[in-house]
Amino acid sequence: MLLGAAPSLLVTLLVITLSTFGEEVGWRGFLQRLLATHGFWRASAMVSAVWVAFHIPVHGVLVLQGQLPWQQGLASTVGLFALGMFLSALVVRFGSVWPAVFGHALPLSSINLLAAPDGLTGAGLLGLSAVEFVLLLAAAWLVSRRRPRA
Repeated sequence: MLLGAAPSLLVTLLVITLSTFGEEVGWRGFLQRLLATHGFWRASAMVSAVWVAFHIPVHGVLVLQGQLPWQQGLASTVGLFALGMFLSALVVRFGSVWPAVFGHALPLSSINLLAAPDGLTGAGLLGLSAVEFVLLLAAAWLVSRRRPRA
């Protein structure tokens, strides 16, 4: 069954990766470098905050249309901040937007492919989101500690 689904999963991953390329070029390829004089953490926090604000209308519409429970909308929106910090760390560490493009696409594709409509809600979802938030910030810290590749 998984072998039969592999081609469609690969096509989905490719489409999501291509769609995230534009975002990552703008947010972390341009804005992150523009703000680099503020230091990694401050610049990354500013980029992540703007990135979260950019997604609020999208998530808000999905919640208002009933396509996304409000808890999931809140968790998804807030969680973008930590994901943005991690993606910024990848760009700074590797000197390219490509690691961020793939890092952006993979969590989105796994959420899209694995989320069940009747999955976690309420406190369970918010708790899991909090753990994910902390783990992404820890990953950003670990990645940013290493020297960028020359």
